[in-house]
Amino acid sequence: MSSGSVVLNNRSDEAATVTMSKTGRTSAFTVVSDGLELNERSVSEGTGSNAVNTVTFELPAGEADLRLTRGSGVTVAIEASGTVDAVVMPVSDDEARNAWLLVGAVVIVALFYISRTTGHAWLNWVRQRLSIGGAAGTEQVPTSE
Repeated sequence: MSSGSVVLNNRSDEAATVTMSKTGRTSAFTVVSDGLELNERSVSEGTGSNAVNTVTFELPAGEADLRLTRGSGVTVAIEASGTVDAVVMPVSDDEARNAWLLVGAVVIVALFYISRTTGHAWLNWVRQRLSIGGAAGTEQVPTSE
């Protein structure tokens, strides 16, 4: 599990035990679930690169949405008497919004560059169309001085 969220659906009538873990020196993480009223920071066991950070909690029957608010690359193990479905959403809403903003900015810069390279010729076309349409169909005759 990276950043983003996971929706777990416990189809059993009994609660399942969920253990989330990550190994490494800088492997601390925090898991949050509004529906389960869960806000747990991982507990570290061991030292150095052999340290294992874990969070264990009970997953009741039904759906629950889990999010990592800190950390990434967490492994999820579930012990259940029945089936538990998981739907992974690898990108959070904020990350998706930021990605689309970046894509939009790149497109705008690319369009400006193309326009500048062609001498903004499309602007003359737009001006001509607006001046013809703005005169309500009357023909404009150039005056000679």
